Amino acid sequence: GPVRRRSHKCAHDETFEAASPAPQQYGQSRRAVGTKSTLRITFETDQFDLDVTDSAINAYVKTTLNNAKAWLQSALSVTPVQGNLFAEPTCLSVWRDSGRCASAKDASDETCGRRTIPSKYLGALD
Repeated sequence: GPVRRRSHKCAHDETFEAASPAPQQYGQSRRAVGTKSTLRITFETDQFDLDVTDSAINAYVKTTLNNAKAWLQSALSVTPVQGNLFAEPTCLSVWRDSGRCASAKDASDETCGRRTIPSKYLGALD
């Protein structure tokens, strides 16, 4: 008879799915037309600083992050936006008339992979 294939899922597939970003939506008024600038990068290390008490490891990781930041900034240029970009909160319900988000997931439950996204990086509902 027919052979059923077993589906296989690797850990890296799950990591990729969890880390796949949603496309950032730019309002036309936020974009600067025709200009390129250096990518602004900020690493969130608050939890790392609390978890890692070994100063040599902490210094090594911070140096590595700064080197990665410098390389990315030298390799990439982007169309700038006015202000900062924020992660879009997970919408739980929408307004029927406009389709806009009416309520969002509690900020303390928003995650990227296994890490909680600090509320200061979440955008407001429109």
